[in-house]
Amino acid sequence: MIQQLLVVGLCLISTASRRHLYAQDSLEKLLQQVEQTKTAHQKAVAALEGELANLKARTLLIERILAESKGTVAAPLAAAADPRPKPEVKPTKTLTLEPDTFSLDLGDSQKITPKLDNKQISAEELKKLTLEVNANPSEIAGVKFSEHIAVDKGQISVQAPENLGEGVNSVTSKLTINLKDADTLVGRQTVNLTIARSVDGANWESRAIMGFHQAGASSAPSTQKAFFDFYIARALGNHRNLYDARLSLWGNIRIASSPQQTDVPVSQFAAGFVGRLADIKVNNLAQSAEFLTGLEWRFARAKWTQGDRIRTLGMIAFFGANGSFSDPFGSGKIFAIPKQVAGSTVANPHVDQFRNARFGSAAGSTIMDTGVDYVGIIPPDRERFFRQYGAGLRLTSYDKTKPIAPPATYAVTLGQDQLITSGYYRGPVMRLDVFYPLPFDTKEGKWKFLFLFGTVNMRLARSFNLHPLSLQDRAVCGNGISTACSNFYDPSVRTVAVPSARDTYRMGIGLDFVNLVRSFITIGDAAKQTAGIAAKEAAAVAK
Repeated sequence: MIQQLLVVGLCLISTASRRHLYAQDSLEKLLQQVEQTKTAHQKAVAALEGELANLKARTLLIERILAESKGTVAAPLAAAADPRPKPEVKPTKTLTLEPDTFSLDLGDSQKITPKLDNKQISAEELKKLTLEVNANPSEIAGVKFSEHIAVDKGQISVQAPENLGEGVNSVTSKLTINLKDADTLVGRQTVNLTIARSVDGANWESRAIMGFHQAGASSAPSTQKAFFDFYIARALGNHRNLYDARLSLWGNIRIASSPQQTDVPVSQFAAGFVGRLADIKVNNLAQSAEFLTGLEWRFARAKWTQGDRIRTLGMIAFFGANGSFSDPFGSGKIFAIPKQVAGSTVANPHVDQFRNARFGSAAGSTIMDTGVDYVGIIPPDRERFFRQYGAGLRLTSYDKTKPIAPPATYAVTLGQDQLITSGYYRGPVMRLDVFYPLPFDTKEGKWKFLFLFGTVNMRLARSFNLHPLSLQDRAVCGNGISTACSNFYDPSVRTVAVPSARDTYRMGIGLDFVNLVRSFITIGDAAKQTAGIAAKEAAAVAK
């Protein structure tokens, strides 16, 4: 019994001893793993401390370099980590640009000179200042604007690329220009940069319109006449596009024919438009004319870009003249002077009206006292054309993707016009001019040759409501003699010169032959280019 107990006890002691040895071995392995982990942690901490030291050294170097560079502010790390919104930095002076837009054709270059408070920046100031240009967006259709913009000696230069991507006619980016003095923002300005594909290297600069217009005066019959209108504008300066120039010179000549009979339906008139122009006799083509010439100054901040449209507002000033090329007797009329019916007890009311009427410098009573039977009313025989001058505003709308397309214009001016004020400068005259090309064209501006237009001249003065005279027409004989007609030189005719003193208007439709011819030319050039490509392909196939 005792032996059995001893054996059991020895077995238990042996098992416990083995378990203790196993536990001790496991503990030693765990201590080794802890030591290895501690060593690796120490190495990682040392490596991080080394990277942190390198980062601090690099930061100090960058801050020193930025601090030494002129006009560039080095932002501290603490400010970058500050989550609070930064206050907007406002410039201390006004930065202006001359010119105020970048609009280039492919391959062209342009320079812009910034000004501070509308004054040129001196060379000494440029040494202390730094000019920065940022484009937003920085890249469009493969065009990286940073590669085409350079800053040198206070000037911004842009060199347009030689080509744009397939199907791309123009690209536009907004440039932000900052002028800095160390940590201070001196001036800031934004400007749009547009690079557009030109068509045959030619842009719009003139129109030559021929068509029909209806002209008349206040409370007077209107006439339909064929007309020819030629307008030309030239930019004063080194500008490819007219809308980029601040100052331009322009001129306008308008010639009208004798009255034309156009009492036909609109459908027939439109169908035979060109034929009716061709049927006008040469000696009837130029019966009256008007010419104007002047300057246009476009305001720097009055230029808007809306999609492909560029609209400009400018101040215009002009001087000109107008008049008739025909004999005064050719446009005169003869009327019978009202008489009291012999033997009648009823008074003729037209007698008193005629007696109280005024015909230019002559009174009706004076004409009646001469005892003549007829009065011939003619325009004055002037030695000089009617002069006119004025100044005002003109709004012009261009399409930058259609260089040969004519622009739409609207002008309102105030001045004086002798044709409206009895042949003298008397009081102000307001003039409204509208030219609008109908939008029947292609993407390049070809075939945009159909114009609508209107002109109104109004004297800004008190109006008088006069009682109209009812006079019987008397036919003009011309060179013959008849009892049914009279001549202005007949003894029974008293001629009176009556100057024009009424508001006038004209409106009509015409064809722009400049756009029409250029459209045909571009078609011919395109056909030659296509034929050349086909010839090259055929030669390649033959080889």
